[in-house]
Amino acid sequence: MTRAEAIQKRFEVMLNERVKYTVATPKVVKRASAYGSSNGTKIEWIPDPKQYGVHDSNFDAKRAIVLLFHPELKDSGDAHIKRVSKEFFTGSMANYKVVKV
Repeated sequence: MTRAEAIQKRFEVMLNERVKYTVATPKVVKRASAYGSSNGTKIEWIPDPKQYGVHDSNFDAKRAIVLLFHPELKDSGDAHIKRVSKEFFTGSMANYKVVKV
């Protein structure tokens, strides 16, 4: 098998095994001590495909969360959805995370 054939075969496998995405919510596994413990709070992300759906791309999952809380943005462009999604997915108080299913 030549190198080109191997690359073509690998590409076909990747197309057949499409990755799906869903949204996960945080769950506190272990809280930190109030007296300066070096171990911080441990958080586990729990995926919930029943509530948030299964999407073909990372951006589609983010769009679903934005439209869940801001339905008036359904006609907005992709750039605006990306700016609004930062509210839910970034920072120390992130409420959601996109994960692979």
